[in-house]
Amino acid sequence: ARPDAAAPDIVIEELPLGAVPPGTLHFPEANLRTARPNPRTGIVQINGYVLHGSDSARPLRFPFWVRARIEAGLTRVELTCALHAGDEVSASCLRTAVSRGYPFGGEGTAAAPERFLGRTARRRLAPGTLAEEALFHPRQDVKPRQEVSLLVRCGQAALRLKATSQTGGAIGETVTIRVEGARHALRARVAAPGAVEVTVPAQNATAAPQPLPQEGTHEHSLD
Repeated sequence: ARPDAAAPDIVIEELPLGAVPPGTLHFPEANLRTARPNPRTGIVQINGYVLHGSDSARPLRFPFWVRARIEAGLTRVELTCALHAGDEVSASCLRTAVSRGYPFGGEGTAAAPERFLGRTARRRLAPGTLAEEALFHPRQDVKPRQEVSLLVRCGQAALRLKATSQTGGAIGETVTIRVEGARHALRARVAAPGAVEVTVPAQNATAAPQPLPQEGTHEHSLD
């Protein structure tokens, strides 16, 4: 979730008993992000420390904690339609909404609906469900058993042909593909939805550029 620009509302519920040395109170960001409010009371415990002592170059640390209610306006992404396991998320099924909640919850929900577009649900999800990473499979710009456009680069030469993916992956990831007529599968990088690339070490880096042939017109073997 993305906190609004306004500072969060903080209501202190409990502090440690006993004396606390005067100094500067610190709550590390990592502690804020890993803390989780009690789902029943909304109270969260944050662990920190007080820097104190006469030597500012080598201050002492005094452990300190606080239990409080911390809330802010959060921009969240919600589902507007029901999804079954394996259903793909479309733009019409997502909306952003502002609600109150703990503003330091790590990744949690994302404020950008585009983060979930094209991903598939892991289980059945009802309308109004907050979109979270754990609810969806990783995005796949190339899916298993999909026909893809393959671009083979070798120095200044390039060849475009068709292939079939054996595994899936997102842009920038590596997938396994097979070209009809080739004896072995190839590893290729996903360059765009439905498109992959393979770079072959050039035998002659000074070779003149060659035009891209039309798909299906090549007679080259990738063995």
